Amino acid sequence: MTRTSKVCVGARYHSPIYYEIDNHHLFPKFLCALLGVPERRETVPLCATDHDNVHHALTALINTGTVGGHRLAPGSRLLVEAAWVWWRTTLEQQ
Repeated sequence: MTRTSKVCVGARYHSPIYYEIDNHHLFPKFLCALLGVPERRETVPLCATDHDNVHHALTALINTGTVGGHRLAPGSRLLVEAAWVWWRTTLEQQ
């Protein structure tokens, strides 16, 4: 099996090692739809595990104001914080 040449920006290390990296939206499309704003185009390279972790933490943050029990790697935390700031700013402008 061949590994990808892209690097997941979410975590410093991965265990197990990922085999695929996909570009995912920094500002989730479903949140754009909820707010009724145009989809943002910015993407970041993430492995599937980190993508899921970021979505779970962001959903917890939006629903409860905390990331819940999610212990995010520094890269993942930055992505969640960026989406959170965008969410709050966009929501306040509505």
